[in-house]
Amino acid sequence: NLRLRHGDDVTRFRALLTSTPTIAHCVRKLSLSADYDGRSADGTAKEDDAWVNGAAELFPLLDHVTTLALARVRWHALDAETRAAFAGVSKSVRQLFLFEVSFHASRDVIAFLSAFPALSDLYFQAVSWKTASPSPFDESATSLQVPDALLDASRMQLSYLFLDPKSSPTLVTEWLLQRPEEPRLQTIQLCWRELENTKSVGDLLQA
Repeated sequence: NLRLRHGDDVTRFRALLTSTPTIAHCVRKLSLSADYDGRSADGTAKEDDAWVNGAAELFPLLDHVTTLALARVRWHALDAETRAAFAGVSKSVRQLFLFEVSFHASRDVIAFLSAFPALSDLYFQAVSWKTASPSPFDESATSLQVPDALLDASRMQLSYLFLDPKSSPTLVTEWLLQRPEEPRLQTIQLCWRELENTKSVGDLLQA
């Protein structure tokens, strides 16, 4: 179980890999847990997540990770190289925990989730995005910029789903319903607050 919380943790783990490179293959659980560093002028909490960029070079080495947890990370604020490096981890992840992770646009959330072809358990808590972009499921919308190698939809067999009331569950349920394979969900925990749009959750339960 590898938990990185700041730059010092990254430095220590990098040193460990230098002395014992094979330990990278022993990491099954990876947690990137940033913290808050004061508040901005408008009173909102400021995430201290810039150090995650320094860990990007490690991701391709961690090719046996089956559980990934992200906390208080601004996905849109990470370097493009860092976001791309997650491909080295995401292909083997079966359990994904997202806590207070923010994105620039709603379609970025879909692109992110679609990069986990082996996913079986999804925990979606207090996930947010700044703008509601055009639905990626509309025929008129432009295609998502997700590497073809990660869009192996036939492999994903999501069986557990947790959506909390601080996140908009509609986006995730629509994403699941639009996937080409038949849903295999066995356990669903939903805290639904979008009372004006409950059709998608009904469709998901009947799928």
